[in-house]
Formats: sequence, C-alpha cells, structure tokens
Amino acid sequence: MRMRRWIWAAVAVAALAGGGAFWLSQRPQMVCVTVHGQCYHRPSCRNVRGRKAMRIPLAEAKKKFRPCKVCRPE
Repeated sequence: MRMRRWIWAAVAVAALAGGGAFWLSQRPQMVCVTVHGQCYHRPSCRNVRGRKAMRIPLAEAKKKFRPCKVCRPE
C-alpha cells in the first residue's frame, strides 16, 4: 500500500516538473452531439439533458458541427 502511494507521488512530481499534468493532455476532451442536432454541447448543457446524445472528441465535433450558444464548449 505504501509503495503505491510512493509511486503515484513520484509520478505526480515528475508531471509537475515537466510543466503540467501529462495524463490530462493525453485524454481528448469529449462533447455531446444529439442525433438530429447541428451543435455540439458540454455534457452538462441544458439542451442535452433528457435527450439521447453520443459523446465524441472535441476535435472531431469541430469539423462537423457548430458550438452551442448556451454552453459555449471550447
């Protein structure tokens, strides 16, 4: 148990020394798109709540859809 904590602490220190959290940069930001929609949304957007939506990477959504005016995903 102590060994695991030490390993995670070493990983965190190495990431911070390198200028940031490397595990966040490797994971693409996901946004939601409804079936018949023309916009991409944050998962918490009121326009997506209660509807069937699929999550796709932000880079892919920017190519095919426009951003929602309500939640303004980046």
